[in-house]
Amino acid sequence: MGRILLLGMMCLTGTLAMAGTSFEQGNVKRTKIPGEYIMSFETTQKIRSMSQFATSLDQAGLEFTTMESQGDAKILLSSTQKTFVLFKKVDEKFLNKVGRSALGVKVYPNYRYTGQLRDGDFIPEDVDPKVQDQYHHNTMMNGQAWSVLNDDTNKIVVAVTDDGVDLDHEDLRDNIFTNPNEIAGNGIDDDNNGYIDDVQGWNFVNDNNNPNPGSSWNSHGTHVAGIVAATKDNGVGIAGTASQVALIMPLRFAGGAGGYTSAMVAETYRYAVDNGADIITTSYNIDGFVGDDVVEEALRYVYTNEVIHFNSAGNGYTDSPRRKKFEELLLVCNVHADTGSKTDTKSGSSNYGEGIDICAPGDGAGGILSTLPNDKYGRSSGTSMASPNAAGVAALIWSQNPNWSRDQVVAQLLGTADNIDSLNPEYVNKLGAGRVNSYRALTETMDGPAFERIKELKSGTFDTKPGTMSLRFDRRLDPATVVAENFLLTGPDGTVEVEIDRPYKMGSDYVVLRVGKLKGGSYNINVDSAVVDPFGVSVSGSKSITFDVQ
Repeated sequence: MGRILLLGMMCLTGTLAMAGTSFEQGNVKRTKIPGEYIMSFETTQKIRSMSQFATSLDQAGLEFTTMESQGDAKILLSSTQKTFVLFKKVDEKFLNKVGRSALGVKVYPNYRYTGQLRDGDFIPEDVDPKVQDQYHHNTMMNGQAWSVLNDDTNKIVVAVTDDGVDLDHEDLRDNIFTNPNEIAGNGIDDDNNGYIDDVQGWNFVNDNNNPNPGSSWNSHGTHVAGIVAATKDNGVGIAGTASQVALIMPLRFAGGAGGYTSAMVAETYRYAVDNGADIITTSYNIDGFVGDDVVEEALRYVYTNEVIHFNSAGNGYTDSPRRKKFEELLLVCNVHADTGSKTDTKSGSSNYGEGIDICAPGDGAGGILSTLPNDKYGRSSGTSMASPNAAGVAALIWSQNPNWSRDQVVAQLLGTADNIDSLNPEYVNKLGAGRVNSYRALTETMDGPAFERIKELKSGTFDTKPGTMSLRFDRRLDPATVVAENFLLTGPDGTVEVEIDRPYKMGSDYVVLRVGKLKGGSYNINVDSAVVDPFGVSVSGSKSITFDVQ
């Protein structure tokens, strides 16, 4: 086997000296696990097995195969840039030797997350299962969307990363993803993906091929799965938003007695990407992930591989939650699905503000009706329920447009959402693109994006002299066209040099320009026609804004 080239400079000590052993954000606690570390190595190709990894370190003179830690090591994530390996009960001699090597190595703690991790409320007992009691279908226009689906629908794999999914539920079993390259029950890793008999997902809590819920308490994932893909027209129960097109890939990373860890989350996301997921939906509190390098790298891995990732916005009553940092994914807020005056109003607990990309029904009339383990049904409320509803609409879009890119699907989802600002006067411009509308998403062709406003602009004047300028558009842009030369800023002394402050991504609210400090006077920012949406349509309507700096 050829050697995997390990590149770069070693920076071990500084990474291990991270401040504190624990962190609390709201009801979630993050704690370092003693004796467990996650090492990242810069690599030139994907490392697919521990034997391949061991060979690489042996050739580098680290004698990995003789170290006691080998049996407790596991590859979590690998790309052509980096490989992450979890070490449990790591041998100090090995750790010190790696630290003295010239390899491109960083070492991170493996964090454990405990507390109120779910972004959903308590699920009541079994209730009468009827599609007409799923009020969110009317709100989202799902019935109209189902009526225009092509007969030859393409199946979209939606990974539900949660506390397990009841594989045998009467309303789910026909829509569970099956690994076509794995032979059930033969004890062999037929597809050489590192997982034996992973026919229908994986359990990362117990490291086995049974992603069913671990106990009666673990009903959250089954509820989420039903919202996406409960089987329509099968004579029982309910219907999922994308029941005709979606297959659920059950991935259990939560629901264990000790919460979950950085390693479990990273491996879950990597598995979803590498094994065919088109969409991921996660309904957990990820505010604590901010600053967790391992999880952040896993989110980048998902994004780089063109998978759409939805996550609940959170139920913290919070304006611009910490998770807004993650622009690789879409944060979904929760609105009411009532048939009365509360329809499309923000649920009281739902987070809002910066970072929120779109809203979907997750509350109303007792909650969203969906599946529970053991062929039961119940209601639950929260952004946990909103995220899979948005994911379901994305699945509908992609199934009808299989040649579209990830960014085109996202642009269509957001661009055809219903504006609900008038129903939420306290939250204007704080509910993302609005509430998902599946029928519009399948039937409308969008106009080009419009340049709406500058974030810092108040009454036509900048109150301070900014170092950055955030430009808001009403639709998503093609990231490849968000480059500095396409934004012309002129002022009292002529053209002002600008730079792109950070990469524009699928989940970006703004194009952020670094402009330095501006002197007093009148300025104009103009957007070039080279800026287009993911369909290649140029910015339409107003392309410039004039403003004053005091």
